[in-house]
Amino acid sequence: SSSSSSSSGVAAALGATAAGALATRALTRDVLRLLQCMHEDFQRLPARHSEVMVKTHNDMWVVAKKSDEREVFVLFDQSAHANLIEVDADVRRFAASFFDSIFL
Repeated sequence: SSSSSSSSGVAAALGATAAGALATRALTRDVLRLLQCMHEDFQRLPARHSEVMVKTHNDMWVVAKKSDEREVFVLFDQSAHANLIEVDADVRRFAASFFDSIFL
């Protein structure tokens, strides 16, 4: 299935520990609401390129990037990412692995 191949690709890009930690956590309504708000903000903003990084109250990092009409949202479990520098480094690795020829 495509979701299992996507999951293994994410695990390779982020490290099995980080991907596994997130895979075991359910997305809460608050996180889903945050994703929706980020998307709506991107739609309203006149900027062609934008990036937002948020740490939620339940210790999850949410990274949202916009480039032209494209958006990508990446979620990280805090236990594998203690600070913003580590999150940024993993987002860069993720982008290089999956979106190198596209954007980000």
